[in-house]
Amino acid sequence: MHGQATLDKIAHMAVPRFADWCAIDMLADTNTVQRVAVAHVDPAKLDIARELYRRFPPDADRIAGGGVWNILRTGQPELVEDISDEMLAAAVRDPDHLAALRSLGLRSYIGVPLAVRGRTLGAIAFVTAESGRRYTADDLALAQDLAGRAAVAIENATLLQTLRESDRAKDVFLATLAHELRNPLAPVWNGLTIIKRLPGDVRRVEQMADMIERQVGQLTRLVDDLLDVSRINTGKIELKMQHTNLVAILGSALETSRPHIEAAQHKLSVRFPDVSTDLYADPVRLAQVFSNLLNNAAKYTRQGGSIEVVVDAEPERFVVRIRDNGAGIPSEMLGTVFTLFTQVTHPAERSQGGLGIGLSLVEGLVRLHGGWVEARSEGLGKGSEFIVYLPRTQDGAFHPTQPAENAAARSGPLTRRRVLVVDDNRDSADTLAELLRMMGNEVLVAHDGTVALARAPQFKPDVVLLDIGLPDLSGYEVARQLRRVPGMRQPRLIALTGWGQYEDKRRAAEAGFDDHWTKPVDPSRLQELSRNLRA
Repeated sequence: MHGQATLDKIAHMAVPRFADWCAIDMLADTNTVQRVAVAHVDPAKLDIARELYRRFPPDADRIAGGGVWNILRTGQPELVEDISDEMLAAAVRDPDHLAALRSLGLRSYIGVPLAVRGRTLGAIAFVTAESGRRYTADDLALAQDLAGRAAVAIENATLLQTLRESDRAKDVFLATLAHELRNPLAPVWNGLTIIKRLPGDVRRVEQMADMIERQVGQLTRLVDDLLDVSRINTGKIELKMQHTNLVAILGSALETSRPHIEAAQHKLSVRFPDVSTDLYADPVRLAQVFSNLLNNAAKYTRQGGSIEVVVDAEPERFVVRIRDNGAGIPSEMLGTVFTLFTQVTHPAERSQGGLGIGLSLVEGLVRLHGGWVEARSEGLGKGSEFIVYLPRTQDGAFHPTQPAENAAARSGPLTRRRVLVVDDNRDSADTLAELLRMMGNEVLVAHDGTVALARAPQFKPDVVLLDIGLPDLSGYEVARQLRRVPGMRQPRLIALTGWGQYEDKRRAAEAGFDDHWTKPVDPSRLQELSRNLRA
């Protein structure tokens, strides 16, 4: 809604000096007009005007040759110097409407568009009655000037309101983000305290280690989701498209979401078609889409509920339906559930956690695959259904890849490597070095770029894991200098950093890095360092 106070003020400024009546109508959408302000010196007549508008809203079929819709469609003003009874009878087609207008004693009328920067926002009408004033061309020019100023004021009020809502959404988001970050941090802290108090209890230490791994994974997914939404919104998401299979993708998503489904004791049913489900897509990103939807279904369905996954193969597309009998969605929210942060409320008002980014991420990733997603629900408490539509690979266009060669590469013998770890965060550097030593590697640690450059020629590393934000030289500059060290066998340079945007990866490649990894790194990737180095 446009700033109501501004609208009321504009209408009342015209009464009674310029008009006996002033009314403002705004476009709600392309087919709907909304009366947002009306003014008259007599409050009793305002009630008459509101009732008249309720019974006879602006309609081109009721009034021929003029009125609000004519102004909105043409963008041109209207001037009727003398409203005669014959004119009313010819223009107004509804007898009851005509009688109501006659009772008001209308004498003269000006209607002008409210337009700013080439966009028509609505229309403002000035009408005389009791005063007997008749409008002239000079009055029309004055009305147009007033309407121009009013349109700017309305737009400014709307922008201010939007800014305030955005500011409030930011505050709620930050409060919710803090809440979501503390959720996994609390058990991590508690688990570490237990390990320190009971270091000799092997079973308890293993339990705490597993729990910490799960919680760190949750933190990582939260950060990754935030970054993915940002990349989608800026057009910088990287899809790794390949020939793949929808059933396999859903299997991966189900495996990821199964712990959430089983923890809530939900009944899960899955139905796949009897035909090929080959398609061209990014399997990791689509698995992310479906695991998000499955996690949502598990989260918002009461204990012991049911979740159903159905895949249909239509001639031109695949349709994946994920249904639950959970909390449902209010009808007024169905059109906005995929909007970023839509589901965020103040943490104290929520029964379920979440940043409201999951469905926005789902919509963005599906859209990038050339598909679309929709939400359906009969209302609160009546369950939800999310439907994903994906274009189907045409017959004969699918050529499956052979994974055997990659699998063989992954299963090769481990080799002892010399690894240089460069990171000014001592805890991060030392724990990473310890992991690499446990995997059989020889490791040297440096906490700034100068030391790394001084020790690299003697150490002759096979791999350098290099942070970007160092206290003396940037990681980019260290990489460039390492590439220029004379007589040193060039190592594999890997940027290991918290910066993971497209621009960061581009800069790393330009500086001479072979790879770009974001923190925290999966230990399996460290294991691969001992198998997949270049010759």
